[in-house]
Amino acid sequence: AEMDHGSLQYQDFPYRISDLKGRVSYFSNTGVTRFEQLTGKHGSASLSADGSYARFANDGRLELKVSAENASCDSSLKLALPESLQELWMNFAPTGKVNLDTHVIWERGKPLQVGIPRIDWFDGSMSLKDFPYPLDNLKAQGSFRVNPETGVNEVRMSGISGNHDETKIRIAKALAGVTPSGDWWVQLDKMTIDDLSTDRAFQKALPEAMASALNTLNIQRPISANGMIEFRGSQQPGTAITAYWDMNSYLAENTLTAGVDLTKVYGKVHSEGTWDGSHLHLKGDLDLDSVVILDYHLTEIKGPFEIHDQRLTVGSREIRREKTQSVSLPQINSMQPITAKAIRGVLTCMGDIELNDVPTYNMQIELNRGLLEEYAARYMPGQSQLRGVMNGWIQLWGRGSSKSDLKGQGQLQISPAAIYELPPIAQIFKVVRLSQPDKTAFDSAFCDFTVSNQTFHLKYIELKGNAISLFGQAGEAHFDGRLKVDLFSQLTRRQLPLPLITQLIGHATSGWIRVELRGTTSSPIVDIKSNPLLDGSLKTFLNNGMRGRPAGNATGRWPRPAQTSNQTQKQQFPLLFAQ
Repeated sequence: AEMDHGSLQYQDFPYRISDLKGRVSYFSNTGVTRFEQLTGKHGSASLSADGSYARFANDGRLELKVSAENASCDSSLKLALPESLQELWMNFAPTGKVNLDTHVIWERGKPLQVGIPRIDWFDGSMSLKDFPYPLDNLKAQGSFRVNPETGVNEVRMSGISGNHDETKIRIAKALAGVTPSGDWWVQLDKMTIDDLSTDRAFQKALPEAMASALNTLNIQRPISANGMIEFRGSQQPGTAITAYWDMNSYLAENTLTAGVDLTKVYGKVHSEGTWDGSHLHLKGDLDLDSVVILDYHLTEIKGPFEIHDQRLTVGSREIRREKTQSVSLPQINSMQPITAKAIRGVLTCMGDIELNDVPTYNMQIELNRGLLEEYAARYMPGQSQLRGVMNGWIQLWGRGSSKSDLKGQGQLQISPAAIYELPPIAQIFKVVRLSQPDKTAFDSAFCDFTVSNQTFHLKYIELKGNAISLFGQAGEAHFDGRLKVDLFSQLTRRQLPLPLITQLIGHATSGWIRVELRGTTSSPIVDIKSNPLLDGSLKTFLNNGMRGRPAGNATGRWPRPAQTSNQTQKQQFPLLFAQ
């Protein structure tokens, strides 16, 4: 028999077919009814089918193969799917067009079996219910089947591509599954994202804790990424959608905030994390080529970090703030710190940052064997003769990016210290009228300081050399370059610069002078105070100064330079005089 202008809707596959035509044949000796050359319409979709119904096989078996071209991803197609897939459909809300081949098998007394060996999806879009970040212009190829061993409904997709505004997304393969109990997952493998903007629209799609952390990081330019993401959920009411990811992110000339502003960021960040519906847990590794922090250029920035909800941790949160420390800090039990190369030395960094609207931070940075000449070449034009090996540490804590909220403490040692060309040092030599020393000028330089109110508070200063040694405490060096530093030095009578000064201070202090350093780092003003002003402050300095230098180096990593026998007496404070 041939049929034309027909319609049909199978009760277990509610997908109405109109304009149905084709051939139906029946053979009584086999009990088989065949459906051949079937064609029909469903909206804009064109359908074709072949199949058979075997009356005597397993008390009745229907097998039908249906192809659809240009079918719409609409509610009628959703209702035609197995119930388990309908829940997955509602979580992802796909739209667009599909070409597909469907294989339907029904046996009396058994559930309907539906397989879709071919799916071509195009002009599509989707948006995950708990991650409303719509993707458009989607296309993909895939298939659907029920795993005979596990009973899991499986959707496999490949060649997925689409975009969100200027963000382009490609996914090599994806697997979605729904278990008989209603649990589901979607795994996106070999995913590539180009030009992802982490702007307000993207943050709005994220859970609050993730959005807050990302907002604080304030990534200024689009990034690229690749890796995998997995979402999980359940049809059980009240069950949150969770996520797991393993991604590499790539930054090029980017800017972000991690307590302080990081600019000109180039390199890769690897992260592996989970979102359980309430809490964010992430571990990652930095592999950055370069970054600029506080106008200083760092390279080869490497090391691990963690984010737990809104706390970013590198190395350790147990940063100690002790009143007295040596240049070498005690070791802290921690994971490997972040390391970077700077001025041909090595920086290490550890600490934590609260990624709130106004971030708070507590960081510790150590410098090992940085070169003063490299620092001068980069950041001090015209100071080409500076030389020295720098070791030191600084602890910083505060809120936001305002310098006024920055506090800290630290120490810096330069040994040897060829710092004669520094304007303040050169001016001291000029005023004191010492003969120009060799370019080394000092055996070592040391400073113990704190930071607050946009000022370095110089608790103790020590510049040791053959021509002159300088000591000081309670000085100030402001962030804008202003200086207020008092230094003391013990000169021989032959070194005293003027007869008047010799008369005033030569006998009273055995050659001790007080040098007032004012002005700025670029335009210093040096003044030598005479005996009436010197006497009281010198005694105070000598009494306190003996306790000003922090304790010796406990770890021995950065030992103080050894003293020769003829230097020892010159460089010791005259305790008897101070008393």
